[in-house]
Order: sequence, then structure tokens, then C-alpha cells
Amino acid sequence: MDKSSHIRCGMENEHFVSWGMEDNERAHRWTKLGYRLLRTPGVLYHLEHPRSADSSERNPGFQANEEECEKVKNMTPDQLVAYVDTWPWPKKNV
Repeated sequence: MDKSSHIRCGMENEHFVSWGMEDNERAHRWTKLGYRLLRTPGVLYHLEHPRSADSSERNPGFQANEEECEKVKNMTPDQLVAYVDTWPWPKKNV
């Protein structure tokens, strides 16, 4: 993603607490706002990192994260733009 597109789409949704569903929500938000998701050709890497109770469905915020993802998924594009506009960081004129 380029910086200006990331900003226009609301950057990261800070309603997510700890681990869970933020990647899915971001994909729904981007496609709903008219962006395409593409896979780069070749090998991709995910850096290994330890996982704890906060990195699973046992995370106390996981249910709220699922609900936030579903809320975004069920919005119309206009509703989503209005929702993102309520987020606290500046996005105008980017």
C-alpha cells in the first residue's frame, strides 16, 4: 500500500485490542472503499514470533474484535467513510 491510500482508508483501526481479526477487517475496509488487494509474485515471509494467551481466541478482547470486523464488513461504502471519519487522526486532503 502507499502512504496516501493507507491514510485515506483510515490507517489502522484502533478499535482492535490485542490480537485478532484486524487483518480481515483491513481487507474488508480496503475493498469496500474501492481498492484492490493483490498478492505479490514469489515467496513471502512471515517473521516468527512467540504467541501467548493474548494471541489466540482466549484473548479477552477477541469477541469485541470479531464484532468490530463484522460491523465494518456489513457497512455500505458511504457508512464506512462516515465511520472512518469519526476516527481521531487527520485524513483530510491527502
